[in-house]
Amino acid sequence: SKYHGALLVLFSICVNPRLLRRPQLYLAGLLAAVLIIPHLFWQYNHDWASFAYHLSGRNATFEFSYLTDYIANMLVVFNPLLVPVFCQAWHESEPHDELHRTLRWLPVLFISFFMLSSCRGYVQPQWVIVASFGILYVMFCYVRSHPRTRRYVMWTGLISIVLVMILRIEMMFNPLDIRYEIFDNETSYPALARAADGRPVIFNGHYAVAAKYRYYAGAEAFCEPKINYRTHQWQFRDDDSRFEGREVLVMCDTGEMPSAADRDS
Repeated sequence: SKYHGALLVLFSICVNPRLLRRPQLYLAGLLAAVLIIPHLFWQYNHDWASFAYHLSGRNATFEFSYLTDYIANMLVVFNPLLVPVFCQAWHESEPHDELHRTLRWLPVLFISFFMLSSCRGYVQPQWVIVASFGILYVMFCYVRSHPRTRRYVMWTGLISIVLVMILRIEMMFNPLDIRYEIFDNETSYPALARAADGRPVIFNGHYAVAAKYRYYAGAEAFCEPKINYRTHQWQFRDDDSRFEGREVLVMCDTGEMPSAADRDS
């Protein structure tokens, strides 16, 4: 469902145009086209919903925070302790074959492409994760012949592993009692289901919350689409039709509770 994966093929061809001479490229493209036929058929029957969303639905008024958030996310995703090493390795090393040249340029092209994309809306940091293959390869080739840098990378790797383990423990058990959406799902959603007492719950615009409620509580839910917000998967389900004539609960944000007159009507 992430169409920007096609950028991997496009950028690889841009870096190595001679790939166009290889029949294996066209054979792989034909196989991919066959595999994607069911997806394209679904798109056709649903007005090309996700294509339209990615091409225009994500567009927003430019905000400088989109760019700064993107840069900050890139530093975090690719480890701020190792980013300088990659920059040094990229500057000082020369590609010795097609694979090295392709993997050397993929991070630059991916990061630059989505930096430009941040001008039209918020960019999710995981979209650029494909660039990690090139970053790892370039750094690995460089540190093999630079012992001092290799020692730094090894120590940095150990520190990073420890920090990730601490973070994972916090995410699993939350000993610091942090209030955030990833915590307490296994207790909060079943508690909400007990309060619903068998009635379906309609979440107002929160498509992810409705999905988590169904997952953790195993109960009926639906996300009511908003006319001024993005489309989502709930619009293609028939839950709202199945709830007709039944008593339901509606989860509202603060300030959205209806007045007594509205409830009576």
